[in-house]
Amino acid sequence: MKYAVHCQQLTLKNQTDETDSTPYPSNHLRNIARTGTSPSTVRYILTLDMDIFPAPDLFHHFVSFYTQTSTKEDFNHTLYVIPAFEIHLDTIKRSVPLPQNKRELLLLWNDNQLQAFQTDICPSCQALTNYQAWKQEASDDKIIPLFRPYYAQPWQPFYIGPKDVPTYDPRFKSHAHARISQVRIHVLSN
Repeated sequence: MKYAVHCQQLTLKNQTDETDSTPYPSNHLRNIARTGTSPSTVRYILTLDMDIFPAPDLFHHFVSFYTQTSTKEDFNHTLYVIPAFEIHLDTIKRSVPLPQNKRELLLLWNDNQLQAFQTDICPSCQALTNYQAWKQEASDDKIIPLFRPYYAQPWQPFYIGPKDVPTYDPRFKSHAHARISQVRIHVLSN
């Protein structure tokens, strides 16, 4: 296995103080991961947290979508939001396999074995993703832009976008709302 960033290239920095109860600085780690995985040939990035698994064929569908897009200029200034889901604990305990495509995901969703990401913790954090529009779109796994959302706090979308979007603000260390700073900066800077 090749590592994009070797450990000897990392410098340990104490990111905590007496008032900080966060065991690790989420945004700082996100920026390290992004820096280490963005060679000059990479033009777009997929923002995910380490506990989020993308659809196995997302890359291929995205490349297909990109090659069919007529205006690359718009593409280079757009974030493509990806709906995220979480599987219920009892579903995991029954060893139900992860869904491999939209059809399998919808079957689990309709059977209440999974839900939209963070529905129980922060319903408004993913509300603008508009899961119902995505659910009703019959395109299977093909990527199709469904709507143009307007940013409102506290939305924390996962997305594919150009690699030059601003990095995450390392001052935010709270696990709950750290990604908001990066999205907000990007939306306001255009």
